[in-house]
Amino acid sequence: MRHVFLSFVIFVILNAASSLLPAQDTPAKPAPPKPRTTFVSPEVHADKRVTFRVAAPNAKLVELDATPPLKRTPMEQESDGVWSVTFGPIAPGLYHYWIRVDGVAMADAMNPVTKPAIFPTKSLLEVPGDTPEIHEIQDVPHGVVRMHYYFSKVIGKQRALRVYTPPGYHDDGPQLPALYLYPGSTNNEESWMGEGRANFIMDNLLAAKRCVPMLVVLPQIHALDPRVPANGRDDLTLVDQEIASEIIPLIDAYYRTLADREHRALAGLSKGGVQTQVTGIAHHDLFAWLGVFSGARNNTGELLNKANLAPAKFSEHTKLLWLGVGKNDGAIKGMEEFHAFLDENKIRHTWRLTEGIHEFTLWRPYLAEFASLLFQSEQR
Repeated sequence: MRHVFLSFVIFVILNAASSLLPAQDTPAKPAPPKPRTTFVSPEVHADKRVTFRVAAPNAKLVELDATPPLKRTPMEQESDGVWSVTFGPIAPGLYHYWIRVDGVAMADAMNPVTKPAIFPTKSLLEVPGDTPEIHEIQDVPHGVVRMHYYFSKVIGKQRALRVYTPPGYHDDGPQLPALYLYPGSTNNEESWMGEGRANFIMDNLLAAKRCVPMLVVLPQIHALDPRVPANGRDDLTLVDQEIASEIIPLIDAYYRTLADREHRALAGLSKGGVQTQVTGIAHHDLFAWLGVFSGARNNTGELLNKANLAPAKFSEHTKLLWLGVGKNDGAIKGMEEFHAFLDENKIRHTWRLTEGIHEFTLWRPYLAEFASLLFQSEQR
């Protein structure tokens, strides 16, 4: 017992002594790098190289994804947690891109200019030219883009559209013709302005005296939400009914328009091109000028029959039917079939097959050429 008691006393003394010794620090784990909070992305350098950056200190894989001439490319992490990659030099133009962080696609958080769309996950990069491109803002008189909201009885909900009025337009001025311009299937009513730069294209054409003053009306292309089942309703038919019975009357009532078919044009890209084909034939009494950009279906004969419209009459009364598509465009098959039908039935039209893919790098020049031909006393 005596030995046990002595052992216990020694244990207590040693414990007490150890408590008086200075504490040993546990090695701290290194803190993750704090990413920079201020940096530029995208940064366009003087030699037209472009650097993209994103702060993602805990990510394992970050990639820059985009349409040509850019491509999906891994980004490299810097010591402060910011990832970056540099491309170029890149040809002048307007491109869309996005960033993938561990597989999740998102817009560039440091770039305030996003691609207007139903699903806004992409950003816009503008590389200016040494001389201004037709879509760039220039030191010329500018028109005004107005926003309109209305209730569509055809569709059963509130709708939105945009209207470009040319420089100098005023409500007691001369009456003007109107171009109705549809976007594509992933776009909204702002896409032709935000990415297509239609307002700047029109400003620049007018300043160069390459087109006549006109309104440009930009409706929505979808009547139904593309994310949910249609439940038997046909989107093309509803949009067709909306423009004929609601949008055109709204524009003719609100603006000083030349309200006849000879002073009304319809055009669109991708799904908007298909809508132009459908509506331009079904409502031949409303539109004399048609532009189909990268979007058509091989049912033109059926559409003409349904409208009780002979090919010869359609050709005679259409002042301009303009078709354009890129050689590497996913819509080329339908467009070539449309072009072939028009040739076989001797329907007068203009055909443009150009370099490029299914994107606005095609459609901005198409709009410039098409608009320059509209409402002229004689076709150029």
